[in-house]
Amino acid sequence: MLQPMLKITPQQISHHLTSMHELIRITTDFNQMCIDYMLLKGIPLNQLLHGNQLVRLSRDMDILIQFKDLQRTHQYLIANGYQLEPSVSIDDLIRASSCLTPYLDEIVYWHPHKRIALDIKWHISSLNCFGMSWCNLENHDVIAILGQNIRILKPEQNFYYLCTHAAKHHWERAQWLKDLSVFSQKIALSWDNVISLAQETKASRPLLEATLLLRQHHAIQLQSIPHSLWDKLIVNLRLTVIQSKWFKRYMATHRSKAYLSLIMCLLLFPTVAQKHHYIKRLGVVRRVALRQISRLKNPRPYKIIFFSLLPDGWKRL
Repeated sequence: MLQPMLKITPQQISHHLTSMHELIRITTDFNQMCIDYMLLKGIPLNQLLHGNQLVRLSRDMDILIQFKDLQRTHQYLIANGYQLEPSVSIDDLIRASSCLTPYLDEIVYWHPHKRIALDIKWHISSLNCFGMSWCNLENHDVIAILGQNIRILKPEQNFYYLCTHAAKHHWERAQWLKDLSVFSQKIALSWDNVISLAQETKASRPLLEATLLLRQHHAIQLQSIPHSLWDKLIVNLRLTVIQSKWFKRYMATHRSKAYLSLIMCLLLFPTVAQKHHYIKRLGVVRRVALRQISRLKNPRPYKIIFFSLLPDGWKRL
């Protein structure tokens, strides 16, 4: 919970600049190819909150596209030196999209020379359990990076997305809460629109957690979030557990982390349908991983394949 922010090194600054130029190149090409996209978190968020001052680092770049553009995006990235990590076959995704894509949300590419990771998403939610179909790629904001306009989420959607992302990861990085602190003070928000998003997607618990943590750690008082007594009890339970010493200890071991993350994520989802979607996703993940493993002459990288497809909270086992 809230691991401290680390000092930025010269090597990280150099990598950040390389990533910025790569981001500009890719988005420029996407525009020419008529591939609709949107950037999530990462470099655009640092630019939005801190301008040209490098405050936050990202391990990868998250690009949201439409599923219909996935094959063209894949061909473009492969032609430009990226490698698809062995989590799922692109052919399986295209052929079996009706059964896979509602539960799988992204594929990961890696450039071995530039050392840049790209997460290509077709669902904005990494679990797609909040019914996040609210994101329309045509309805976006733009931010200028190195003179190039980059598409990003509108402010209310962005704040909402950052809350749900951090909550699903059990608020493990202090930087995420710092982002929300700066965002709430620097960016003009229509709080009614934020609340409407939460109500439409039945995701008031991440927002409620964010408001409580911002009050506790940054002395920021946001408007109240409509919630039930049960929501309040669950949120207080989650935050108590997340901020406890034993939670950090158990999350440090592989097996206990998997089970504990599962329980904590299920508590985050208020409806039976969301819990069912989450559990079913784990079943789809397992089948896809086993299918990929069976294709390998040498099954040595089975852990990479299996864990790269697990929900975000499980990826670093």
